[in-house]
Amino acid sequence: MTTPVPLQRRSSRVSQDYLLIRSEYVDTIAVIRFDGDIDALTGKAMSSALATELDCAPAALIADLSAVEFLGCAGLSVLAETDARSRRAGIPMCVVSTRRAVLRPLFVSGLRDRLRVRPSLSRALLDLGPVVASASPRINH
Repeated sequence: MTTPVPLQRRSSRVSQDYLLIRSEYVDTIAVIRFDGDIDALTGKAMSSALATELDCAPAALIADLSAVEFLGCAGLSVLAETDARSRRAGIPMCVVSTRRAVLRPLFVSGLRDRLRVRPSLSRALLDLGPVVASASPRINH
C-alpha cells in the first residue's frame, strides 16, 4: 500500500505573521494547518479558511492546530461553528494538537468532549479513513 502524498494547495500569511494558514489534501481529506496565535485578530482568517474548505465538500476535514501557540475565545467559537456546520453537511471533522495552549481551552470550554481531538495528523487520518470509506456518496446541489 502506498502512502498518499499531501498536495500543497494554498498558503497565506495573516495579520502580520501572527498566523500562517496552509491548506492541503490527503486523498479526499482536507487538512488545514494553523501556525501561530488564534485570537480576536486572526479568528476571522481561521473561520474563512475552514469555511472555504467546507464549501469544497471534502470527504473529511482536519484542523491541524499542532503549531498553534495560543487559542483564544475567537478560535474556540470558530471551532464550535465549524463543527456544527460540518455535522450538518455530513462531513466528519477532527482537530489535531497535543499542546496545552490548545487542549486547555478546549477542555475548559467543554469543546473537548464535542470535538474529535487527536494527537497527530497521522492518527487523525487513520481515524477518519474508515469513516470516509464507509460514508455514502453525497450529492451536492
